[in-house]
Amino acid sequence: RAFKHAMKLESHSLDARLGYAKVKNARGNRPEALKLSSEVSKKEVKNAEAAHFSGTVYFDEKQFDAAIESFTKAIELSLDSHGKSANYYRRGTARLENDNVVEAVNDFEKAIRLRPFHVGSLVWRGYAYGKLGKWALAIGDLQAAIDLNPMAADQYKKLGEFIAEHAIKHFGNLIKADKSDAEAYYNRGMANLFLQKT
Repeated sequence: RAFKHAMKLESHSLDARLGYAKVKNARGNRPEALKLSSEVSKKEVKNAEAAHFSGTVYFDEKQFDAAIESFTKAIELSLDSHGKSANYYRRGTARLENDNVVEAVNDFEKAIRLRPFHVGSLVWRGYAYGKLGKWALAIGDLQAAIDLNPMAADQYKKLGEFIAEHAIKHFGNLIKADKSDAEAYYNRGMANLFLQKT
C-alpha cells in the first residue's frame, strides 16, 4: 500500500516502482515483478539495482540466459566493488545452471577477488571445481567456506560429501597408478579429513 501510494503521489518515482516490483515478487507474481522492473530499467537505463533484481527474478523463473544478460548489465552499472561482486556471484550461479562451468568459475573468482570472504562464492566455486574434476581445489574452497561460517558447516558438508567421495576415488586411482605420488596422498587425506574420516 505504501509503494502504491507513493506511485500515485509521484507517478515518475522509480524507487517506489522498484519497491512495488519486489513486493510482487515476494508474493509470487514474478511476471508482474519483471514488468515493473523492466519499466524502471527502460526509464533509468543506468539503474544497477533494477538490472540485478530482474536477473534474480529471471533466475527464479529458470530463464538463465536472460538472468545472465541482466547480471552482466548490473556488473557494468555497479559503481562499487560490493555491487560488482554480488553480480559476478549471481551471474556465476546462472552460468552454472546453464552448465557453462568454466565461465562460472571465472565469475566466482572475480567475485572472490572483490570480496575475499564471501562464503557463497567459495561454496559454488568449489562445486564448479568438482564438476570440472578439480577435486583438491573443490575441497579447499568448501573447507574455507566452513572455516569462515562454522554455523553453516552442516549445509556445506552435505554439498561437500559428493565432492569429497569422488575426490577420494579419484586420488585413490592416481595412487594405484603411482604409489610415489605424494600430492595424491595429500589430497586424498584432505578429502578424508573433510568427511572427518581421520
